[in-house]
Amino acid sequence: MIGAWAALALVGCLGDGLPGDTGVAADGGSADGGSASSGTLVVSIEGPEERWAGEEVAVTAAILVDGAPVATPVEVSLTLDGAEVGRIDLASGEGATVVTLPDCVAAPLIAEAPGFAPATTDPLAVVPLVELVSVPSLASAAGPLADVELSLTTASGDPIDTALELALTDGGSVEAQLDAVATATVTEGRARFTDLSASGMGELSLSVQGRAGCPLDQPLATVLVGPARTVHPLFLPTARVGEDYGAALEIEPELAGSLPPGLSLSGGFVVGVPEQSGAWLIDAADRPDADAVRSLPIRLAVLPADDADLPAADFAPSEPGPYDTAATELTIPSVTTSRGLFEDVAVRVAFPADGGAVAPGRFPVIAFHHAAHSPSTIYDDYTDLHDHWASHGVIVASVDSHVNVDGQAQSWSNLSDMSDFQRASIDLLLAEDADPGSLLYGHVDGDRIFVSGHSRGGGASLISLWNDERVLGAICFEPVSPLQTPGQDWTVDTDNGDRPFPDKPVLIFSAARDLDEPWPLVDVSYEQTVGHAMLVSIHGANHEDTYDLGTPGGTTSTSTIPVSARHDIDQHFSTAFLYRFGGAGASAGDLSMESALFGPEGLETDLSDEGVSTHGRPHLASTLVVDAFQEDPAVNELGGDNIGTALLTDDNAEPYAEGLRAVHRYDERGTRIGRWARARLLQWADPDAELALFVDPAGGPVDLSEQRRLVLRLQRDCPPPTTGACPDQDVDLRVSLWDGDGAEVAVSIEEGMGARGIVGRHWSKTLLPLDLFAGVDLSRVEGIAISLAAADWDSGSLWVDDLRLE
Repeated sequence: MIGAWAALALVGCLGDGLPGDTGVAADGGSADGGSASSGTLVVSIEGPEERWAGEEVAVTAAILVDGAPVATPVEVSLTLDGAEVGRIDLASGEGATVVTLPDCVAAPLIAEAPGFAPATTDPLAVVPLVELVSVPSLASAAGPLADVELSLTTASGDPIDTALELALTDGGSVEAQLDAVATATVTEGRARFTDLSASGMGELSLSVQGRAGCPLDQPLATVLVGPARTVHPLFLPTARVGEDYGAALEIEPELAGSLPPGLSLSGGFVVGVPEQSGAWLIDAADRPDADAVRSLPIRLAVLPADDADLPAADFAPSEPGPYDTAATELTIPSVTTSRGLFEDVAVRVAFPADGGAVAPGRFPVIAFHHAAHSPSTIYDDYTDLHDHWASHGVIVASVDSHVNVDGQAQSWSNLSDMSDFQRASIDLLLAEDADPGSLLYGHVDGDRIFVSGHSRGGGASLISLWNDERVLGAICFEPVSPLQTPGQDWTVDTDNGDRPFPDKPVLIFSAARDLDEPWPLVDVSYEQTVGHAMLVSIHGANHEDTYDLGTPGGTTSTSTIPVSARHDIDQHFSTAFLYRFGGAGASAGDLSMESALFGPEGLETDLSDEGVSTHGRPHLASTLVVDAFQEDPAVNELGGDNIGTALLTDDNAEPYAEGLRAVHRYDERGTRIGRWARARLLQWADPDAELALFVDPAGGPVDLSEQRRLVLRLQRDCPPPTTGACPDQDVDLRVSLWDGDGAEVAVSIEEGMGARGIVGRHWSKTLLPLDLFAGVDLSRVEGIAISLAAADWDSGSLWVDDLRLE
């Protein structure tokens, strides 16, 4: 050790401190305070100049003579910002101690010993640990801003109470300014800045600063401020841990918050390799014009590398949620539609309750529109469903739109008028949220708005999905397809249904015994979805039983399952859907519902004896579509050949054509529906019949080793319900893969279907894990074959669609 010290300081000179440390040495005087003695007091503290309050640091001191420590019977006092923080005994030559740093210091550590000049370290900057709890949205309307809340702690997590100020900079390039800069109220380590407001148009950079003399100056956020704020939610395709990811945003944001680990935003693209699973909500913002800023909440789910590691749900979606519920009635002052002005429109609002008040917190919203039913005032006859959603923490507004029902035929303008009423109920809730005198004041989450409806109300919800960018997603019960309503102007995009729905989650319920909107009038809406989507066909259910039990009015068809079972199924799938996509529970979504919707669990249910047939399309970035059977029947979407063997019919066609003719819808509307809804019709009278799809057009096999399952949906080729019955025959389909070495493995579709298999004319889905094809080299797949041999049945007819790998 003596050798190490020798090079540090000369007797009587300022030294360089201790080895590897930061410190300043000082010449000493005599030990008794008289004439100067030879030797230099030096002090050092480990590590950087910036420190955290409460951090424990090692401090070392010594008296150096000729660069080496010399035993001196003195005690060194250590002070920081005028307060003593420790002592070191130098009787053995050099000494050390551990010092706990106080809060908010901008000063050197000073060492003093009798008879020696003081020694100092370089100035230290000691600040509390500051974590952002809440901040205004990256897009904020001019006027009052949301509170800023911070957490202040020591390095060990103990709360700190200290005076803070919120500071603003605008870079000199914008006109935005903060009208009130407040000193925070700090209690038990929580600092809250309230009564903030902003004006102008531009970027505000918020930072937090300490009291005078405190070196804290930490950036918090940059906020876009404008005269008005709109909300446009965005969904990205689902990613998976460890797999390359790339997705384009439809809007390039000016500001964006943190992305999941492993991903970054470059221009309008999110790219990278995700490192952590979860559901993420990314705050982003842009300025679409000079009059507004726009909030762009981006939702992105990252699945684990293995689906077995998906979180397990800790509740059943069909069961009531954790909240008590209550309801109130509000009034929309006026709504203007194509038929004029309507005043004093009633809205039933169900909400999560705490006594007679709304439970604490902000809650997502569902704007519901009823069916066209007699009697027409049935907006409050869906209480089973609405109170169920409210029990899971959702505010449900059901608008009374009977003026759009009485004497009004089903048409494009009729559904559009209903959509206007539905959207007016959204405006009402947002106004109530801002009204200090309202029951709903401060309880409405305007960034989480879903629409829902039954029958014509379901069709109105799909129009709202087009026309209101605030809407996050839609839940439709036996919806009237906007595409099949009369009175459309096919020359104007916004006045007809011939367009895809926005890339937002859509859940559609179809009733197998529905004679009001019979097959296929409901199913076609599923064909227009492009994002996360699910179609649930409820066997044994009619059109009406979405209502509460005992709702008066006509019945077009008889249900063969109890109303309670129907409601259980509605509540199960809709509530799981809301949790998965941020309409209930956590804002970002809940991955524990992924399998309940899109995995094997979603293929069947024990909530009714007759069960369901489902088809889900999760918007996965890794999805590889082999063929959607829309275009050239001879070539699949990977560019490979499609080859049929021993088939009587093998062509892409419209599975709904006969059903549309049976319900007198096959005119211009039916032609346009046919462009959306095409599938492969296979008819055979030979047990060797099959359809082979080659997937290697470039001459090399396709690597499927990162895919997890093969997906195919199937439907019997049956007459429509109004013209005949659908025979209950099993079709023993087998799907096979073969690789570049000729190895081939066939698997029965029963391995990936629910217990009921293909039921009637409704679409059913098979999910075949690729693990079942053991023996095939999945990195070198050359083709997929659908073999049509039937058990004790040498002929058949079947529609197949949407062959893909996920």
